[in-house]
Amino acid sequence: MMGLIDRWHRLEEADAANQGLKSLVYSSLLYRTYIGSIHGLRCLYIEIPKSLGNRFEDVPSYEGLAITVTETSYEQDGCTSLILTSGSAEQNDEFAVIAEDILASLTGIEEAEAYVRSISQKINDWAVFFKRRKTNVLSRSEEIGLFGELLFIRNQFEAGVQDADVWWNGPRKTAQDFQTKKLAVEIKTTTANEIAEVHISGVGQLSLDDEYAGGNLYLIVYRLVVDDLHGLSLPELIRQIVERIPEKRRPLFCAKLECIGFFEEQSDKYNGKYSSAECRVYHVKDGFPRITRDVVPAAILKAEYILNLNACEAYRADFNSVIDSLKG
Repeated sequence: MMGLIDRWHRLEEADAANQGLKSLVYSSLLYRTYIGSIHGLRCLYIEIPKSLGNRFEDVPSYEGLAITVTETSYEQDGCTSLILTSGSAEQNDEFAVIAEDILASLTGIEEAEAYVRSISQKINDWAVFFKRRKTNVLSRSEEIGLFGELLFIRNQFEAGVQDADVWWNGPRKTAQDFQTKKLAVEIKTTTANEIAEVHISGVGQLSLDDEYAGGNLYLIVYRLVVDDLHGLSLPELIRQIVERIPEKRRPLFCAKLECIGFFEEQSDKYNGKYSSAECRVYHVKDGFPRITRDVVPAAILKAEYILNLNACEAYRADFNSVIDSLKG
């Protein structure tokens, strides 16, 4: 994510005269993609086949996202450009999160129809977000889940990891909550009386994506307890983390939170206070009980299951092993 953001920053600095400069990104995708900025608004240019451009002609724009299909002077033969534009300069960082999510969903797709369908689905997903933004607060289960992910970020900062916020996927629908080239971590959070089982929401959640093959994969489970005396509310935990993040990175972190559905002005809606009563770490490797893509027939599009953690004791690991993998 920071790579894309940094490129946007460099492009914006180079285009101080607002000449509409563009930069090629994600050249490994099926079609070329560019980022740019027009009158202070970030833009994402995605080339798609002309024959499929009409799929987006009647798609409405939303508060934070404008959508147009037009031909420019730089497309490959037979292509047109789907142009996504930030709704306002204040939403540029949110837009960067959305752009990264859309582009990540296109990785590995080799067929035009599937490529365009994935873009359309992502736009629809984000449309739902824009319709509900600032009108709904997170559900309690969403609040607990976010609390656990943020707790892991704080724990990393406390252990000396300086970029804990950077490799957090936040709202992106990726296999794991945290991913680097050498490490992936999935966070589960519960308020049950004991850590006995967790819900695995997909066949890819406990397996590494191809681009991360060869790295380590960990499952970390936090058990929270209500603690009005010594605990933290979700907004309080967020403020602790923001204080540790360098000022340059704070807007992106806050944009991720907003794309999840947390808005600072709604902080008074989150009154519950929690403490971490237990943290378990599991090294997900050969032999770990899980369902992976290679054993699931292609016709099965989605699968969920409950994992009995009592049967995973042989794979328990120390939290420091995760930190060592990050620093190594």
